[in-house]
Amino acid sequence: MTANLTLETCVDRKVRTANKGFSTGGVPCSADTFVQDGSDDMIFSMTEDHKGNIWFATRDHGICTYDGITFTTIGRNEGLDISGATAILQDDTSGFWITTFDSGVWYYDGATCTRYTESNGLVNNAVMS
Repeated sequence: MTANLTLETCVDRKVRTANKGFSTGGVPCSADTFVQDGSDDMIFSMTEDHKGNIWFATRDHGICTYDGITFTTIGRNEGLDISGATAILQDDTSGFWITTFDSGVWYYDGATCTRYTESNGLVNNAVMS
């Protein structure tokens, strides 16, 4: 039996919900709700973008997005070379800022990623929020 701890719940404009916490992954089971998939992952941060998609920063899967139908992972193909993300936030230009355990801060413009590290002026490559 897996113990779960919910830290936060995200409710989007379509009234779909996802729980942020330990030992749970947010996986859609219908158009109306997200449920645990039994995986041992942790969602650190969730945000809804300007189009109504939900974005997840996860411990083991980096960045994932859900458009109401499909779950998509943003990763190496887009230039995001991380295993885990600690937070994600959309800016006014519709780009996403992603923080990591040890890989600095990344900016995703919808197609490619740019990395910012200590060599760019960060105090530390571990950015938790």
